[in-house]
Amino acid sequence: MTHALGCRSFWLWGLAGALLTLSLLGAASIGIFVLPFALLALWLAARTRRVWPEALGGLAGIAGVCLFIAWIQRGGGSLDSISWLVAGAVLGVLGIGGYALATRRLSPPI
Repeated sequence: MTHALGCRSFWLWGLAGALLTLSLLGAASIGIFVLPFALLALWLAARTRRVWPEALGGLAGIAGVCLFIAWIQRGGGSLDSISWLVAGAVLGVLGIGGYALATRRLSPPI
């Protein structure tokens, strides 16, 4: 699998993770409208030739939603922005760092 194809699959999983997270967090408002797009992205991501380690992109997508919520709440909203920031940072490092480590181990030596 080429690097570009692996990255595309990774970010497709990221999109699926972000949309699923958004549909769950906004279930009472916009979540029901986002859910069909989330399921479509999940279906497209699952159709890739290799699921592991590209599925770690789902963590990066969830991290993106957490960081977006932290950014929205930075001015002192009803939610604590620090907890969303920490969750987004941890999930982002796990998703992107885990993918980088996994692809390094899976790639043949030059």
